[in-house]
Amino acid sequence: LRHDLDGRYSTELYSEYLQTLFQRLKTQENPFFVYMAFQNVHAPHMVPQHYIDRYALYISDPNQQIFAAMVSAMDEAIGNITKSLRENGLDDNTIIVFSSDNGGNVNCVRHV
Repeated sequence: LRHDLDGRYSTELYSEYLQTLFQRLKTQENPFFVYMAFQNVHAPHMVPQHYIDRYALYISDPNQQIFAAMVSAMDEAIGNITKSLRENGLDDNTIIVFSSDNGGNVNCVRHV
């Protein structure tokens, strides 16, 4: 258990970990499998403030700002992961599957 990670957002941690992993795997000849299950956008609805700030001018409802920010954080992480695959020469022979669960509680956020 790493206590030095307290207060870090899991989406960013997972993305950073995979980027480091891909740097190590770039010279490996054997295939590998990565399963990344983001916790966004499930409760608790929490996200670093810098993601919420992006929506302050466009979305008035604070809950909707947080929801949109959580989606943005996940989108950014996926972009960083796929960029790392490309930069490490691992994207040419890679299959990426995006999937989601059955969806969130529709009563939590309206109009997103």
